Amino acid sequence: MVAELAAHVHNVTAVNLAQDTDPKPANHRDDGHVPGPAVGSDYTSMSEADNAHIGQEPLRVGLMADEESGPAVAAALLASPRWNLVATTGAQLNLGSEITWYDDRRVMITDSRPDALVLATSPRTAVELDGMFAAHELPVWRTPPLARDFAEGVQLIRQISAGPRVYRVASWWEHVREPVRQALHAVEDFKPRFTEVMIAGAGPSVQSWRAGLVDAGGGVLALDAYSALEALVAVRGLPDNVSAAIGKFRRHPGEAPRETEDVGTAILRYESGGIVLVRATWDLQPAEQYTRHHGPDSAVNLTSTTVSTHDYDGSTQNETHLPAEFIASELDHFADEVAATAPPEDQEKTLERHLAVNALLEAMYLSARTWQPESPRRFYEVQGWRLPR
Repeated sequence: MVAELAAHVHNVTAVNLAQDTDPKPANHRDDGHVPGPAVGSDYTSMSEADNAHIGQEPLRVGLMADEESGPAVAAALLASPRWNLVATTGAQLNLGSEITWYDDRRVMITDSRPDALVLATSPRTAVELDGMFAAHELPVWRTPPLARDFAEGVQLIRQISAGPRVYRVASWWEHVREPVRQALHAVEDFKPRFTEVMIAGAGPSVQSWRAGLVDAGGGVLALDAYSALEALVAVRGLPDNVSAAIGKFRRHPGEAPRETEDVGTAILRYESGGIVLVRATWDLQPAEQYTRHHGPDSAVNLTSTTVSTHDYDGSTQNETHLPAEFIASELDHFADEVAATAPPEDQEKTLERHLAVNALLEAMYLSARTWQPESPRRFYEVQGWRLPR
């Protein structure tokens, strides 16, 4: 997920991080907020969904953001006619003078009175503050993962269900689901037997929350590989057992080692005999991101931008470009859900899929510690939680 957001950051030229790192800038006020300098936006196009809502009053939204994901999410909110970004907290982003920055999250909520909250921050922050969001009955959109471990995810879902309220964890799988399913169904009797998941990208600085176990819960597997693992669970389900190994081998020049893993490998085994190979790395070349499902005589290849089908000899049968503007699309869906009278019917199913990814990740990390195969289903049994349907 962080990789998808980072791609958007490179395309945003109108939103820059504030250079002043003083937690209380010169224009800090005692009421807990500081106006930011004005800035424009280079997002000018409107989607069909935007056009369908012309004339509707934009929803007031507050943004809790970090330095890495915040700029891309803020830019998407500013570009959308569905949202009126009224306040931010966390990283100081150079947004408009009409958008107030608060150094206190609680003051931001009570003072700005948003209709919804958008969180582009660590899972620790999102989970620990959810009691406050629930008390204000605020709908929430946030970046994955759902939680740092399975037990924390179960607790969060219980809290959400007690509302109920709109709670959306961004899902790249839902964004690309239709073209990927069409590709899988286009191959006659296609049944993936061996799948490769390969993720390699730039790792965070040691100062980033992504480098700390307490904030992130995991490294490259839990963060950069998350979207691919969610899509894998959606297509193939949870494996019977997992054997994994992780390591911390890379560091930025002049920096201490990160606490979170920068190399993760795993073999997933299914009761049917199917196998998945997962390899995820930070700061190792070449950069790549793909999932390849191999059947008896054909294959389906999924990258961040395309899905393609291939013959036995590897020749391409068909290639389809995946939908773009992932963040904008996610926030449009969130606006629809907030505007509705009740949470969407599929919210529970979506959260259960994110929880299944938590189970898979925890099985990987446990296997890396025990040097033994571990079952994701074990965590459902321990928590007394229903297995995913």
